[in-house]
Amino acid sequence: MGKNREIKEEKVNKLAQGLKEATSIVLTDYKGLSVSKANELKKKLKELTADFTVVKNSLLSLAGKQSGFEIPEEQLKGPTAILISRGDQIQPIKDLSTFIKDHGVPKIKFGFFDKEPLSSERLAEIAKIPGKEELLARVVGLINSPRATIVNVLSGNLRNFVYLLSEIQKSKGGVKP
Repeated sequence: MGKNREIKEEKVNKLAQGLKEATSIVLTDYKGLSVSKANELKKKLKELTADFTVVKNSLLSLAGKQSGFEIPEEQLKGPTAILISRGDQIQPIKDLSTFIKDHGVPKIKFGFFDKEPLSSERLAEIAKIPGKEELLARVVGLINSPRATIVNVLSGNLRNFVYLLSEIQKSKGGVKP
């Protein structure tokens, strides 16, 4: 077996392992994306435990079959870069979508979310979902909301009681506050 074949098999195995561990996957057409912009995107995604890598379509096809992801052949045409998220499923897709809005590239082709295949349109919809941190903040706000309402109601009653005592004192000719 040749050295080149061993290298390709190692790349396929590594890619297949990454696909198996992925929480979400996005295939993109990176044509027009400069190296500096690609590095900027990679750095941003790395912080979210996600990788953005240029891959050969033939190797990606083999890795997809090896890991149980059936990638349609029509999605494996042209230059392909893959976003593999290992942590938060949504935030890397949101960041990729924001990057695309700012720079116009790369173009989303196809993806997987919870092992389910999704079109580029569905991935764009997922990118609109609030991130984990924002959802947690909303939950905390909802939990605190009844407490804040109770505090306002109770303090309102206390204010009204003090106001009533003040009016009684004024009506009896007492000392004015």
